[in-house]
Amino acid sequence: MKIVIDANILVSALIRDSVTRKLLVRLQADFYTPGKCIEEVLRYKGLIVKKASITDLAFNRIMRELLEKITILSDGQTTLYRDEARKLMENIDINDAAFVSAAMAVKADYIWSNDRHFRQQNKVKVLTTEDIVKMLSRWQL
Repeated sequence: MKIVIDANILVSALIRDSVTRKLLVRLQADFYTPGKCIEEVLRYKGLIVKKASITDLAFNRIMRELLEKITILSDGQTTLYRDEARKLMENIDINDAAFVSAAMAVKADYIWSNDRHFRQQNKVKVLTTEDIVKMLSRWQL
C-alpha cells in the first residue's frame, strides 16, 4: 500500500508518542511525502519542540526515526503532475497541491491527512488517522 502523508500527520507524530506515530513506525506501507512537507515541518521546529515539551535532540531523534519510514520526493519527481494537481486544488487549498501531485507521481493508494478538505478532490482517496485505525481493526477480525 502506497500512502502520501500530509504535514499535519508528521507534526502530530512529532508532538506526541501517539497512534499516529505508532502507525507511521509500524504500519507495513510505503510512505511518501514531498520535500515541501519536510521544509514546512522544519520551519516550525521551535514551535513543535515547545508544544511537545521535548529537546532539540529529542526532536531530531524522533524525526530521524520517522524519516526512516518515509520516502521524500523531490520536485523533479512530481513535476509532471504539478499542473493537474494545482488545478484540482485551486479552489480547495492550493498549498496542498504538492501532496496531490506526489500521490499521482507514485500512484499512491491514499493521501493520509486529517485535513478534511482533501476529500473535495476526486483524484486520490484520502484517509484520516481515524479511518486507518478503523480499517486495521476490520482487518484484524
